[in-house]
Amino acid sequence: MKRLFISLYCALIATIIFFVFSAHWINTYLLIDVDNIIEAKNFEAEIELLEQLTPYIPKQHINKKLLRIAELNQIIITEIEYNKIPNFVQSNLKKQKVWVDDNDLAYFWAFKPKQYFSISENEEHELVKVDIMIEYAIICLMLALLAVISFIWMKFLGNKLKYLEQATEKFGEGNFSVRAPISANLAVGNLNLRFNTMASKIESLLSSHKQLSHNIAHELRTPIFKMQMQLELLDANATPKQQKYISGIEEDLFNLQDLVDELLQYAQAERAELTIKFQNFELNNVITDVIDDLLPTTNQSISFKHDASVNTLITADKNLIRRVIKNLIHNAIKYGDSLIEVSVSTYEKNVCVYIDDNGPGINDSQLNKIFDSFYQIDSRHNGYGLGLSLAQQITNLHDGDLYFEPSSLGGARFIMKIPLNL
Repeated sequence: MKRLFISLYCALIATIIFFVFSAHWINTYLLIDVDNIIEAKNFEAEIELLEQLTPYIPKQHINKKLLRIAELNQIIITEIEYNKIPNFVQSNLKKQKVWVDDNDLAYFWAFKPKQYFSISENEEHELVKVDIMIEYAIICLMLALLAVISFIWMKFLGNKLKYLEQATEKFGEGNFSVRAPISANLAVGNLNLRFNTMASKIESLLSSHKQLSHNIAHELRTPIFKMQMQLELLDANATPKQQKYISGIEEDLFNLQDLVDELLQYAQAERAELTIKFQNFELNNVITDVIDDLLPTTNQSISFKHDASVNTLITADKNLIRRVIKNLIHNAIKYGDSLIEVSVSTYEKNVCVYIDDNGPGINDSQLNKIFDSFYQIDSRHNGYGLGLSLAQQITNLHDGDLYFEPSSLGGARFIMKIPLNL
């Protein structure tokens, strides 16, 4: 807002300066400069009156009269040689007795034989000093008035923009139902109305997308369950070779079932339908169970470093926290090299779970995208880019935080911090 105020203020000053100079240029060069003509005629009248008095007063008194005229007009009159007068002024002095220009060039001739004089402003004169002070005061007053007007206008506009900014900020945070006020005293032209139209369309598109994801994931559960039952029936009478293929299909179905569950939870979290079922449980036990489930699926070493004396009894949704830990360890398995370390620490009223791996880590250019839905750091790995996004949403539901930092093992470290008791 400060930058906008400065821009407006400078634009107003530049406009006024441009207008003043343009008006002066038009008046001086395109039209008749009436002010200069009036000034020249007035001064010419004084000189002609002095010339009429010349036969009746001594020459030294004439000089005193010239000084008196100069004093009364706040100017300095200096006798000058004709050849020192600019050529274009010489031609004008042949037509008129006094020639006045805005560029501090003023000349006249008088008496017989002709004497030529230059006119300049007497800057030491008291009236001239007062006039200059008044001009500066008027300029300062004008600048102050412009500043006040600009400030009031910007304050009025800023109050309107504040509501639009708040709506935009909430919309960016995921509250797609927020709308900007459209009343005349709060709206910025049609901008608020255009924002609301855009927000409504985006909300409708996202709602349709989320509903579609939810419906697809939900409908996939039934055929998956039927295929699992049919495979169990086939397995009973299958040959060893057939059992090998059946086992592979069962493993793929389990992975598919896991993906469907993740999609359903993701869709529920996006639709704010994922509810927390609080219960007290030991976090260490959940971590141990997750590691035991994942160890058979990988050749990597997964170690859990914890102090049995540290209290990890928390109040949270056990299944959702288990999902977060499973997703984080699974992510470390996917992108790590050979070593994964899990550790826990508590401080104040929070508990932190650290998952470290010795993989290649994450580039700085990817840090702002790792928690985006369907984003994968490396597309060569199997996955759908939902694990970290879902983990972050579940952590946020528990008033916690999930963030990344480089690991001492050389790879990535993900940290889940949640309150011990909500």
